[in-house]
Parts: sequence; structure tokens; C-alpha cells
Amino acid sequence: MKTSLANTPATSGQGYDAVLHDWIILPLPDYPGTHLLVGIVSSDRKNRFADGRCIHTSAFVTPLDEIVEGAVAETLNTRYLLGEERERN
Repeated sequence: MKTSLANTPATSGQGYDAVLHDWIILPLPDYPGTHLLVGIVSSDRKNRFADGRCIHTSAFVTPLDEIVEGAVAETLNTRYLLGEERERN
């Protein structure tokens, strides 16, 4: 399901450092229970990444079941507003 970021609670009151689009969750098999996100970044407020660049995050601390479109996923140092999840075929 595609959501409009303008209509999600994450954009009203919760801070974030960048937006991540077309993202997937990537488990790290050598570290059970550890996951990171891979996706296309935009609006990086810390000016680390150019819009449209494909990045991977560090391990996130947000519970796995809370990683959904429109939510804010948090690593130790960065908060990502999650845009649309990559469609799985």
C-alpha cells in the first residue's frame, strides 16, 4: 500500500534527518536480530547524501514490527522517515 507522506503522523511533530524511499529491510545473518535498511535517500538534513542516492543505514534500533511506510526508523545517530516500501515480486 502506498501512502502519502503528507498524510502520515510521522510528518507532524516527530523529527527526522532524511527520507528513505523504495526501501527494503536487510537482516544481517551473522548478527541475529540485527537489521538495516537499504533505499533511496532524499532531503538529508545533515547534508551527507545527495537526493536520489542509494544508501544502507547502520543497524536500526526501532522494533522490526514498527518499520512501516510513514513511520520513522531510528539508528543510533539518524532518524529516517520511511516513504514507500519497495514492492516485492
